[in-house]
Amino acid sequence: MIADGYDLQGIGFAAPGIVKMLHIDRSALGPVFSASLVGMLFGAPLFGWIGDRFGRRPALLWGAAIFGVVSLLTAFAQDLPQLLVLRFVCGIGLGGVPANSVALVAEYAPKRMRATMIVMAQIGLTFGSMLPAVASGLMEGAHGWRPLFIVGGIAPLLIGVAGFFLLPESLKFMVVKKRAISKIWRVASALDPRLQANSGSTFVVPGTQLGGAQRFHIKQLFGDGLMWITPILWLLYMTFLSANYFLHGWMPILFRDDGLTITQTAVAAAMFDVGGILGALVSSRLVDKYGVATVVVLYVVACPAVAVIGLIGHSLFLLGASIFVAGFCLVGITLSMGAVAGVIYPTEVRANGIGWCYGVGRFASILSPVIGGWLIGMKLPISQLFLVPVVPMLIGAAACFTLLQLCLRRFDGISLNRKAEPMSEPVLEAT
Repeated sequence: MIADGYDLQGIGFAAPGIVKMLHIDRSALGPVFSASLVGMLFGAPLFGWIGDRFGRRPALLWGAAIFGVVSLLTAFAQDLPQLLVLRFVCGIGLGGVPANSVALVAEYAPKRMRATMIVMAQIGLTFGSMLPAVASGLMEGAHGWRPLFIVGGIAPLLIGVAGFFLLPESLKFMVVKKRAISKIWRVASALDPRLQANSGSTFVVPGTQLGGAQRFHIKQLFGDGLMWITPILWLLYMTFLSANYFLHGWMPILFRDDGLTITQTAVAAAMFDVGGILGALVSSRLVDKYGVATVVVLYVVACPAVAVIGLIGHSLFLLGASIFVAGFCLVGITLSMGAVAGVIYPTEVRANGIGWCYGVGRFASILSPVIGGWLIGMKLPISQLFLVPVVPMLIGAAACFTLLQLCLRRFDGISLNRKAEPMSEPVLEAT
């Protein structure tokens, strides 16, 4: 997740160097920023299907391998078309990691703190998003923009090798898909050594139809009380991903054009993810306790927090403070919604459900960097440019309040830990 966040946001900090090397207008980079999002539009549902069909583990490892190799190739790109193609393919790999990571953690986490552990895992994305700012401040001045992608390529490949030897498959997934009993026992015995004494036991999943051959169909995301929840989740992913990618993509270059140095830009932009980590830590426990109501509050606070970024001027302290609050809310929303989706969707379609949320959300967020490039080309002042991401956030606030009402009925209360109606989360039992 750290490597995924780094490679997704690294292009924003490489952008000033790329503009200088290619002698192009900054607005021409809008399609490059969107290329990885287009790739993720296809990659998230594709790897969601792979995760639900073949396993969370292979989906994660293949996703990391793809974006690791392509990031290394990006370091040697020579023109805009090469960057477009490479960022698109990189996005396909990047799209495979979040949905399957959330699914894997959700299927191992204790129910009472499942949302917390999903958010904690996703903090890797936020932490990774901070690292390009650090790498840019340390390396770009002396070595240019290319080392940013070399680091972004080597890291996921090394992590993937470690994951190949150390990462277990989801126990729930193996039971639901009727995998070899020896593999199931190997993982289950590591979790609970007492099972070693009863090696003749078999696993059942109450309330869940077993059958590895059952194929996924998108209509499963709309059945069993999800008819309205799924489209609202899709809309919410559109809103917060659009705002996130606009800010991450354009903040570095806008601040540089506004007169900030490389170091000042790196510090200011990094405050978004510093606030995001704190927002994730706070929201993780609140989501377990108060469910979607937590996300509604974050949406409401995020709107003015984002709007004032363009009004601060050159005061690094005030600029960092406003970006910190915006990051607290926006990253808190992003990771909290991953936890919400991870709890709402059952094991059989969890990776597909989350993958489709990310995929559809990125369909709208693709337009965010392009619109930003178009508005920048119109020479709009920075104060007006930072009003752009406020529009989807206002829509998201209204949609999230609607989702809260639906979840109150589905989970018989404000907490997502209560039993969902009519579908209940399967529980593993040894019999």
